[in-house]
Amino acid sequence: MEPVGRLTTSGKLYEGNYAQWAACMTAHLEEHYGSVEPDYRDYLTVSLITDPRDLVRAEVSPTILSRLPDLLPTNTTPDEYGNWPTLELANELVQYHLKKVAQPFKLMQLPMELRSEIFDLGISSRGEIRWTLGASIRRRRIHPITRVSRELRAETFRPAWAKVNLCIEEYESTFDLSVGNGYFFHKIHQHLRPLYGSEYLANLRAVSLDIRVRRSDAFIPTYSTFKMRLTYSPRAGLNMQIPVNAYHALTPQSVTRLRAHIEWASRDLNDGYSPCGGALIRALTANPQLWQEGTLLCEFELREFELRT
Repeated sequence: MEPVGRLTTSGKLYEGNYAQWAACMTAHLEEHYGSVEPDYRDYLTVSLITDPRDLVRAEVSPTILSRLPDLLPTNTTPDEYGNWPTLELANELVQYHLKKVAQPFKLMQLPMELRSEIFDLGISSRGEIRWTLGASIRRRRIHPITRVSRELRAETFRPAWAKVNLCIEEYESTFDLSVGNGYFFHKIHQHLRPLYGSEYLANLRAVSLDIRVRRSDAFIPTYSTFKMRLTYSPRAGLNMQIPVNAYHALTPQSVTRLRAHIEWASRDLNDGYSPCGGALIRALTANPQLWQEGTLLCEFELREFELRT
């Protein structure tokens, strides 16, 4: 990728500078050839003559050149010897063909449905963005398209934030929950309270919580870490992906508890925080007892390769 500013500094034709470039290029052709058509019939000196069209193409960016079709002359005619007037063709290239292909692409004039598809493809190509609890929201980490203009921000902010995952990582969750589940959720609210009702949480679509779960059939305390991932979409509503560890799985009773909790949290999405993202925060914090030790349990799960051995 070209360094920022190199193309504009070079003076080559790109989208947005056609008028200045065409005036400069026309003057350059007149200066270089003195308004006299090169004589290509002199085969002794033809190798020393620069084709005016090559002179023009050398001052055009590769992107614009790639849009040029295989050009045929339109307003010019060959001379009596069958030779095309190259200087005239060069001016035609400047004044017609390049003017046509260098027109700026007007994205906002496309239909709304088509713009939405383009925005979704561009945003999805970047993948999920991790936002760790307690860290400041860095707008530059959300997709750059949201900072192009106010008009684009209005159309892209929601799909861009739909790719954000609020992560409560293992160290923080394990340490805080060891102090007490009340302390842990007080800390979550402390971090998120300034954002309640804001456009950030309103458009949040995913929250993940790393939590240690005690094994139910072990004589000495044995723990396994699970990543609870909660998602929300207007179509599917509130959902939780039931996690499985490499060697442990949640007990059937624990899975039933989680499903019942999600059903309860889905009853009223207008809970005082904000819809959508507020539903995620409610599911995460409204029932602290769910996450305290002994409520959720796991059990050892035999894998297929272990059964074969």
